[in-house]
Amino acid sequence: MASPREPPSKAKEAAAKALEIDDTVAEAHASLVWVKSTYDRDWPGAEREFKRTIELNPNYLEAFTYYASGPLTATGRLDEALALAKRREEIEPLSLINSTIVGRTLYVERHYDQAIEQPRHGC
Repeated sequence: MASPREPPSKAKEAAAKALEIDDTVAEAHASLVWVKSTYDRDWPGAEREFKRTIELNPNYLEAFTYYASGPLTATGRLDEALALAKRREEIEPLSLINSTIVGRTLYVERHYDQAIEQPRHGC
């Protein structure tokens, strides 16, 4: 068993080590998006890491997931979150994860009918 802060600190350490070796590793930047948004609540830091991730790999789906469902939703930038989720859907149209992100974003935006329909669309 680990304390609730241990896994993110280990993820942050591992990402930092990977970036020390090679700053062009999109996955390491995406890991920092997750840590900064989920645990640190560092929205500007998460946004910087997201932009770097997408600069390195424009189709890295996990970065879209972490950023849309983290900082964008948490800060009320729902139109951007939905646009990013829709972009993710273009890349991987049958993704159940993506369907969940789109559905949750629609729910937060209070588009309840569309949110209910979204899982059917994604399957």
